[in-house]
Amino acid sequence: MDETEKENIFHKLNLNPPEYNVPFVTPETVLTPTVFELLRKISSNDLLNFFVIDEAHCIDMWGSHFRPSYSKLRKFADFGGPMSAMTGTATKRTEDAILKSLRLPEDTVVI
Repeated sequence: MDETEKENIFHKLNLNPPEYNVPFVTPETVLTPTVFELLRKISSNDLLNFFVIDEAHCIDMWGSHFRPSYSKLRKFADFGGPMSAMTGTATKRTEDAILKSLRLPEDTVVI
């Protein structure tokens, strides 16, 4: 995505309410200071209703080498809203690592 497209999206996300209902962002992008602070602002205005992490097994499996930003997604637990972590490949150990990393209660697991 070029800079003009990014600026256009940031503008639309800064509207109150944001123009987009479901933004899809990679862990690497969502953790950049600009995007993180924008999402913090949206969350503080009660406009961020749900945070979903796809391919959550990367928090444990391969993540520290392949996609290290997955291990930093715990920052979004501080926003206080509902969070969901999705994966199709989680062993019990990986499941435990996801719950611990994202500070999710164990009773939230759905298989």
